[in-house]
Amino acid sequence: MTKNNKSKGAKMKTVVATSVLFIILIWGIMTPALSQESGVIWIKYFRPGSADLNDPTIDRASLAFLDSLMKDDTIEVTFLGAADSLNWKMDGKHVHPYVSEALNDAKRLSRARALQARYGRGTVGITYENVAGVKVIWRKKPELIPDTAVLNELKARGQKIDRELVKIKDELQALKAHDGKQTPKEIVIKKSLNFNWHIQVGFWSWQTSDGRNIFTPSLAFNFNVNDWSLELKGGVTPWRKSSELGNLSESFVYAGIRFMPEEKYGVNVGVFRGWEFFTETDSWSSRTTGIATGVIWKYKKIEINPALTVSNVNSLVESSKWRVGSAISINFNLN
Repeated sequence: MTKNNKSKGAKMKTVVATSVLFIILIWGIMTPALSQESGVIWIKYFRPGSADLNDPTIDRASLAFLDSLMKDDTIEVTFLGAADSLNWKMDGKHVHPYVSEALNDAKRLSRARALQARYGRGTVGITYENVAGVKVIWRKKPELIPDTAVLNELKARGQKIDRELVKIKDELQALKAHDGKQTPKEIVIKKSLNFNWHIQVGFWSWQTSDGRNIFTPSLAFNFNVNDWSLELKGGVTPWRKSSELGNLSESFVYAGIRFMPEEKYGVNVGVFRGWEFFTETDSWSSRTTGIATGVIWKYKKIEINPALTVSNVNSLVESSKWRVGSAISINFNLN
């Protein structure tokens, strides 16, 4: 073997040994780290003011390890940019320390964002450690381990529901088997009776087209059974009006039935009798007897009840006549 061949063989052995040593070194660094749940990596040696990841001064081994680590989607990372805190100069003069620190913060943040852009994920921030680089804090996302007790409880509930469904299915099949053989029993649902009563005060007015009218305060009692009510009311005027024959007052009484299918409206029908009488003798000067039917609007405690009336009217000066008229009652519920 010549001297030249011996030299080439020695160089080849050196290259192979160096490569094997490098691979063992990288494997020794990466294997323990990959088995960890979290850790810290430094990407160091940026040139002053640089945030370029192609900077030849960057620690390529650490960057290669980070590239390998970021292939795992379960890894969460935070990139904290750092700077060497050098004082900045402009036009050969040192800038104010506050300005210099702001420029250093911008440099820190730009280095962290460069790594974030490289991998497309991660959060960024800054650290005030005096290093020209990026501190990478990483951890694996915790695996969601199901709660065995909760799973067992859900499983037991599911089994119970399955048993209930089977039971219902069996009952339905039994009903189908007896269909036509037994006469189904009639189910009667009895509506419960709800008793109530109300006292109302207000005004009642009746009038006809020929000028007959009564207007008086009223007091009413309503006795309710569910949607139906017995309605009793009456009133007399506390005031007097003068006439050639003496002072006159007015009064009325009413009895009827009302139906309230809804809380705010209903209908009613009833009979009424009204008088105009002399206050000194209590003898009447005119009187009317009739039927009234109308509608009821209710808002909170107030009721308005307009009605159409047909009544027989007679007086001391006129014979009995039938008249079509109207009545209106405005009441306020006291209870």
